[in-house]
Amino acid sequence: MFTSVPVPMLNSLLTRRSLLTSVAPVGWCCAAGGRAPSSPADLMKRIGGPIMAIPTPFNRDDSVDYQGVRNMVKLGLAHGIRVYQLTAGDSQYHALGYEEIKQLTRVLVEAVGGRATVIAATGAWWTARAVDYAKFAEATGADGLQVFVPRGSEQGILDYYRAIAEAVRIGLVLHGNISLPLLEKLIGIESVVAMKEDVTEKYYFDIQRKFGRRLAIFCGGQKWRYLVGQPYES
Repeated sequence: MFTSVPVPMLNSLLTRRSLLTSVAPVGWCCAAGGRAPSSPADLMKRIGGPIMAIPTPFNRDDSVDYQGVRNMVKLGLAHGIRVYQLTAGDSQYHALGYEEIKQLTRVLVEAVGGRATVIAATGAWWTARAVDYAKFAEATGADGLQVFVPRGSEQGILDYYRAIAEAVRIGLVLHGNISLPLLEKLIGIESVVAMKEDVTEKYYFDIQRKFGRRLAIFCGGQKWRYLVGQPYES
């Protein structure tokens, strides 16, 4: 599976936001379309094939183009895409307020309408905000939550993921450059069932070999990375 996940720098906010307003995006009904929330085990089984990461589109007045999000999902569903995700990079969290991120999450869930899997995503947030968003995403109907690894000590990172895992029942997706020793500890959290890899091909191969049976691992980037990952059943 693949996504495209460049993480823009903060000083590119105006340029990136202006770029997205010039791109015409190609695109739903209440939380999870009436479907019961996914268990972590269900989420792991559902992650497969191409994944559509939502690049937040903007209107000319810099407001979020939520209809553009609906258009993207509509096109994806028509072409058989079965997993949709937010991600702090592509989804332009650096250019969004917290309420905008929550509304983006709600619109994505409603757009998919239970016809495919939706993975919400945290940003580079402190614990209380990440927990608040996790509860919101679950209540809204997201099937899983991608959690961006915070900066800090190994114990601090473990405590961060544990706090989120204790707050919700949906499966968690790891996201970030996480050392293999730390990964060994993080998979001790039962609801951690997947990982989005954004590092290097060697890192991707290493974690697939070591953790591929425990985690559904998918790589970010262009189509060639998806094809490279195919022999590893990504």
